[in-house]
Amino acid sequence: MTVETLKLDDGSLYEGEVAGGKPNGKGKLTKKYDGIYEGNFVDGKINGKGKFIGSYGNIYEGDFVDGYKEGKGKLTDWSGDVYEGDFDFNRRHGKGKVTRKNGDVYEGDFYSDQISGKGRLIYKNGDVYEGDFARNERNGKGALTRANGKIIDGYWFGDKFMGDGEDGKSKMDEKQADLDAAYELQNRICP
Repeated sequence: MTVETLKLDDGSLYEGEVAGGKPNGKGKLTKKYDGIYEGNFVDGKINGKGKFIGSYGNIYEGDFVDGYKEGKGKLTDWSGDVYEGDFDFNRRHGKGKVTRKNGDVYEGDFYSDQISGKGRLIYKNGDVYEGDFARNERNGKGALTRANGKIIDGYWFGDKFMGDGEDGKSKMDEKQADLDAAYELQNRICP
């Protein structure tokens, strides 16, 4: 293994360990339009532990597989929000925790880069919601405990409380059916 500087076909510049004419081992890749990666390479691909600083200020530190964020990692985005947890194919996916710049903290499930599944959201004002989420909103069964101790327990849709018991569930199901119908119509019009 030698240490070399390579200019890649896409205009990127690689500085680091090389084997067989390809990046192998530790190195630094300065992408022409995308940012800078420092870390491990295997057979010319970003693999293993590394750090990527994007051109818009996003910083990711963690695991990579074939150039994708994959496994455990920490992402600080341009807005100052910080996510720590599981990644799959460059997306937040699995278990994780996001600390927002505004002070809110969510810990729980992520699906395809969205808060979705079971989780706990602690608001900066002291309110705490525990329950179901979908599409980054409170959706499903959950309880909001206000900072003053008042508890709002029942069914939620689109971040709005629908009610408790069967009435609340019925309202939530009705809203979900309307949303599903709108998605179906949209997919027929714009496949």
